[in-house]
Amino acid sequence: MREINRRSFLKACAGTLSTFCLGGMPRKIVAQDNKLDIIIKGGTIVDGSGHVSFKADLGIKNDIIAVIGDLSAYSGQKIIDATDKIVCPGFIDIHTHYDGCVKPDLPDVPTKYTDGIYQERLNKILLFQGVTTVIGGNCGYSPLNLEKHFAIMKRKGIALNYGVLIGHASLRQKITGSSRKVTLLTNDEKSELERILMRLINLGALGVSTELENSPAALANTEELLYLCKIIAPYKCMLAIHRRSENEEAVRWTQEAVDVCKKGQITVQISHLRLIGKPYWNMNDAMVGVVSKGVGAKFPVRCDFYPYDSCQGNLEYIFPLWAKKGGSLKQNLKDSTMKARVRMHLPEQFNLISAENIIVFSKALPDIYGKNLVDVAKILDKTPAEAAIEIVLADESGNGGPVIYRYAISRGNYESLVKSSFAIISSDGGINYDDPEMTSVDPRIFGTFPKLFGLYVRDKRFISVESAVQRVTSLPAEQLGLKNRGLLREKMIADIVVFDLQTIADLSTYESPPRYPAGIEYVVISGKVVVDKGLFTGVKAGKIIKKFE
Repeated sequence: MREINRRSFLKACAGTLSTFCLGGMPRKIVAQDNKLDIIIKGGTIVDGSGHVSFKADLGIKNDIIAVIGDLSAYSGQKIIDATDKIVCPGFIDIHTHYDGCVKPDLPDVPTKYTDGIYQERLNKILLFQGVTTVIGGNCGYSPLNLEKHFAIMKRKGIALNYGVLIGHASLRQKITGSSRKVTLLTNDEKSELERILMRLINLGALGVSTELENSPAALANTEELLYLCKIIAPYKCMLAIHRRSENEEAVRWTQEAVDVCKKGQITVQISHLRLIGKPYWNMNDAMVGVVSKGVGAKFPVRCDFYPYDSCQGNLEYIFPLWAKKGGSLKQNLKDSTMKARVRMHLPEQFNLISAENIIVFSKALPDIYGKNLVDVAKILDKTPAEAAIEIVLADESGNGGPVIYRYAISRGNYESLVKSSFAIISSDGGINYDDPEMTSVDPRIFGTFPKLFGLYVRDKRFISVESAVQRVTSLPAEQLGLKNRGLLREKMIADIVVFDLQTIADLSTYESPPRYPAGIEYVVISGKVVVDKGLFTGVKAGKIIKKFE
């Protein structure tokens, strides 16, 4: 063995240490002088890599991180005192539905997104959690007119970075029309899907999402998923998979997602890994075990989840799949035979989620707004099953309108994922413009990221602050292929959060969901301060994030 002298050993150690922690002397600044736009002084740097945190200052010039270290010899136009605070990359919410704020496929009329009140509410919901980047287009549905979609969002400026996945269900609808009966695509239809998808990737889409639990994407077989992989794999795009079942066959369809990842040689993100319904909670270890076996592969499979026991959607979710085949649920329920069959079946569904834990927000029936299905049934003088059917028939959209399903997911399920290194924390969030007071939203819309740090890092000590930061910064950035975000490094984009680990907390509840969290003190996006001492500055420094920019 070649002998290593002391000087060589110390030199090697010093190089390794500087690479590991970025501490010590400042890195070379981009500017030729010591003037910076922003200096964040005295904080604990948690750089997003999962490595041990360290004390240092951080300097920003223009829109990038210019220098990290002792910046006592530098001057800054703005000084942020981060003493006793955590300084980390901005959080990336990899699974959201905020693309629904803009409807670019409709005629060119003013959208509610351009309304300043709604836009500011959306900004605050995200920024006050420390989120600097959101990804829309999840669970199979997305805009397909990306030029117009991006143009509308940029028209008045955006406060957050925004990227989008392309919905497989949306593509299928465009190609096959409104039919829910199309199973295998013809060769011509597959060619059309490829043509449209290639164009959207070139316009900046970050990947594809698919929703395999309901029509039309539920009719796609595994081979069609692999065909999607073949199209997008050369561009290193991600495939997000909403599985075909989240209850009795959840393990089987989790395995399908892992197999698609392996055979398609593509990055796969399993959407909201969860088990819905108490009878299936005991399958959690088997389900998580399937995912964990795919983690060490060349193309690792990962998942996202939110740390809450509820889910949110439309009332039609509790109706059996056979009631939604061949047409809309509302249309099918107009058939007396189907209606009677559904009425007999629904009580079985209440074994999964009890009627008292289904909170209804139907605009069609104002008297029942915000009440659980048991109370709704009493008001309507019907059984819970009959009440559910009536709500669907009264609802204009035909899906029963928004509901919250409380206690649908076991705490053991999501707390096991908090401890799993392959699981990315996300909000699965959206905003309902028909509810300006935000009374019909799940608490996770307001508090997902503060809950992670307040409850699971500080209070329960499930994971370290370094691991928690990695799970909401560099890990989602890696999944999405973002090269210049997710880490605190020289020349990376300056998307930064400063928070107080002692006070950060989710304050939203089921009884009072629209409550902003505590503890997020500063948010910087592209080198601009957008949250200053806990207040929104109104600055819109967000960017549209595209695959090839």
